[in-house]
Amino acid sequence: MIERAIYLKDALTLYQDHAEELAIIPKEERLNRQDWEDLIDLKDLLTPIHEVSMQVQSVGTTARALHNTLTIMDYLLTHLETRRNQPGSAHFMACLSTGWKKLKKYYELSDFNPAYIMVVFLNPHFRYLWFKTTGQANGKHTLRR
Repeated sequence: MIERAIYLKDALTLYQDHAEELAIIPKEERLNRQDWEDLIDLKDLLTPIHEVSMQVQSVGTTARALHNTLTIMDYLLTHLETRRNQPGSAHFMACLSTGWKKLKKYYELSDFNPAYIMVVFLNPHFRYLWFKTTGQANGKHTLRR
């Protein structure tokens, strides 16, 4: 919906101008330049999240396998951290920071999930080497990413 609104920005602006003349939309409720910039930022922020969620939901792929969870979460955390270092409106940055903190919390909790540890261990690609490089083999419960 945001993508469509951005695509139709000129038409929506014309509608707002006409609606203001007819007193349908008060001036303070119109989308201004900052609102459009926030919408573009929001679209850019949400696009990779949408793509990953669609990939995880797809049938016939291994993307939704449990062993891919941290890889996907790592990708999303990196995306959010990169965006946090760029300028934005105060409200947008506050929302972004809240989302990043929540994702980071669950990312760190996965270190202690026995199901995740077993899935990684049983995956032929990772096996015991993953545990040796992350410290899991020594009884430490922190992942090195």
